[in-house]
Amino acid sequence: MSARPEHPAVSSLLDADANQDGMLGAARPRSLKRRIAGLTAVVLLLLVAALVADQLDERGDAIDDALTHTRTLARTVNQHAGRTFGAIDHALTSTAAALAATENAFDPESLQTELLLDHQLAALPAVEALTLLNAEGQVVQRTTGLPGEPSSLAEMDGFRVHRDHPGHGLHIGTPMRSEVTGRWVIPLSQRVAAFGGAFGGVVLATVDPAYFQHFYADLGAGPERGILLLRNDGTVLATDRASTLTPGTVLEDESLLRTATVPGGATGAIDGRFLGAERVVGYDATAGLPYLAAVAVDRGTVLAQWRDGLGRHVAAIAGMGALVVFLAFLLARQIDRLNASNHRLHAEVHRRLAAEAGQAHALGRLKGTLGQSVEALARAVEKRDPYTAGHQERVAKLSEAIARRMGLPEERVENIRLGALMHDIGKVGIPAELLNKPGTLSRQELELIRVHPEIGYDIVRTIDFDPPVARVVAEHHERLDGSGYPKGLKGEEIALEARIVAVADVVEAITSHRPYRAALGLEVALAEIGRQRGRGLDAGAVDACRAVLDENPALL
Repeated sequence: MSARPEHPAVSSLLDADANQDGMLGAARPRSLKRRIAGLTAVVLLLLVAALVADQLDERGDAIDDALTHTRTLARTVNQHAGRTFGAIDHALTSTAAALAATENAFDPESLQTELLLDHQLAALPAVEALTLLNAEGQVVQRTTGLPGEPSSLAEMDGFRVHRDHPGHGLHIGTPMRSEVTGRWVIPLSQRVAAFGGAFGGVVLATVDPAYFQHFYADLGAGPERGILLLRNDGTVLATDRASTLTPGTVLEDESLLRTATVPGGATGAIDGRFLGAERVVGYDATAGLPYLAAVAVDRGTVLAQWRDGLGRHVAAIAGMGALVVFLAFLLARQIDRLNASNHRLHAEVHRRLAAEAGQAHALGRLKGTLGQSVEALARAVEKRDPYTAGHQERVAKLSEAIARRMGLPEERVENIRLGALMHDIGKVGIPAELLNKPGTLSRQELELIRVHPEIGYDIVRTIDFDPPVARVVAEHHERLDGSGYPKGLKGEEIALEARIVAVADVVEAITSHRPYRAALGLEVALAEIGRQRGRGLDAGAVDACRAVLDENPALL
């Protein structure tokens, strides 16, 4: 810490006083009063500037947190819809194939067709009914039905699409409202070929939007937050229960739709106008699929807590400003009374320097507390997965030892330790049932788990760490040969810190128990990193890891 205050106005004032032999009594009282008044104005301006800067930062942080949160929720909603529609698509495709091979599939009295539809319906919890339409749109078979339901659905958009476009695939139709029950349903349909290959009709699955609402309720949606599942043309498919929008409503003029439905899919968040009000909206769309998920939070709700604190901050700054003015007044009176007040001024300088030293000490303690909080958060995340409890801590310990062995500066060693301690923090956004699944993960489940580095990066980058800490979280699964994820980085594109943690992560994973296998031992781990040396894993980090574990095999 410098022996002088850093502000130029304060420094110039003290330098001028020092040039007068440190004796304020030798200066004219009027000149000193002018200097005190100037210094007071500077301090007041600094206090106001600090308030403005601090409040702008807090306001931006509140918006950024809301953007991150809504984007993560939208991704979860989209993944749920993808799993639901994917299961229905598979069932409808297999049903259509079976019907195409059945000569009397479109006979209303066909028991074989009736049994096939009943069997498929039993395996689809999201679907309330399966219906078979012939080439004229007439209802041939229906798994469930009520008197008065239409016997023809030839005007349904899905029927016309499949009739006129043979290669269309799964169609998500415009939600329909039953004239009998008054309930909304989402129609999903597939083309059925007649026996011999010509257009035979359509097999239709109807989904109650309440199925999605049950899932949204588990996400904690409330009056201050809205969840929407939309077709790419802006048609509402499902909402949370608090929404006033009904299925089938078309949102034609929303800029979100132009942003989120670009070719190839998109994910992100916007802060702007949506549904007639200022909102923070996260969205997620998947390439090749005709729908997207959006989660909206009222902007006023996001900023409410910030506004509550604004008044307290203003009052605190006003109090500090009044105190500064009062102290300046007292100092001016002392100058009028005493011609030799240099001792008092020097004592005040020393007091302020001591206060700065105390603030620096408090800042050091705060950084230590932040580190402890990070460790506590890492342990809390690992509580969701008892099989990997202690994984991040052990990886951090080994990564730190490797970094020291490689002779890295202490600052980089600490960044590596913190990054390793949080490298799997993104798993907080992964369903616990996937983390604890004992069997082999499906491709879709594996892709879901592989987003945890991006989720973790979104969390960690908002905290005031050095950039390498967040890069460890984002890149610890990247590999030198580009075979890693999430971005397929290669070679020097991957931060050295992340390459070191990657080696430690592989060793710890192999030597630890997992739900799907027992621990394989240190020899297997060292053999594996040796096999990947210079290919997927950094050669220097591998050599340092081997040396560390040769000296202390019990480190893990």
